[in-house]
Amino acid sequence: LAPGNLLLAGKLGRNYIQLNQYDKAYRVFSELFQADSTRVTWNKQLAFSAYQTGRVKQAIDLFGRVIEMNPGDYSSYMNLIKLYQQTEQDDKKLEVVDKGLNHFGSDAGFYQVKAAHFFNVRQYDAAKQAYEDYFRAGGDSTYRALQNYGISLYFSGKEEKAIVVLEQCANQVANDPYVLFYLGLSHKKQVRYDVAEAFMNAAIESATPAYLPDMYHHLGQIFGQQRKFEESIAALKKANELDPT
Repeated sequence: LAPGNLLLAGKLGRNYIQLNQYDKAYRVFSELFQADSTRVTWNKQLAFSAYQTGRVKQAIDLFGRVIEMNPGDYSSYMNLIKLYQQTEQDDKKLEVVDKGLNHFGSDAGFYQVKAAHFFNVRQYDAAKQAYEDYFRAGGDSTYRALQNYGISLYFSGKEEKAIVVLEQCANQVANDPYVLFYLGLSHKKQVRYDVAEAFMNAAIESATPAYLPDMYHHLGQIFGQQRKFEESIAALKKANELDPT
């Protein structure tokens, strides 16, 4: 009855989104964009529809446009970050994070993205700092965040603090081989070989096969440091059996 009524068309498009009919929503919001590209809400809904229909590059461009038009749109920052993560554009992702922090101040969500990024690329000093910023900003002490923070502390040379954090994880999940492994390594660095031995044995018992060669290797070193040479040789042989490289 009123094909030129843009407000009504916007409502139609939103209903298509609610019904998960994203192709129809995309067509509606594409027409609205052609008619009026200044409406932030329509641009955002077109971006979402584009993403849902596999038009990732267009979705990235549109969410970027939304942020430029409305720097206070928190969800668009997060959607754009997810899109850059999916397309492995890490530099662009971090640019969006920094933009978000400039606008929202100390927001835990942005620090969490930074921390996870630096941890995944093994930049542990940067990951440690980002996790500390995340916790300081009120981020939840979830198991994964604590685990990654504890491991980052170990690689940053903060073994005693790593032990405190990783023990919190061990209290939550008793048989996580990663946590037990890094607890063993942290005690090894602190020359507490008897404790390191116990944790490394517990890690081996809990580990999936992929972790075992490294664990036997370090256990062999721990035995050697205690002059338990027969046990050391046996553990190192086991490491070599599991992974001759």
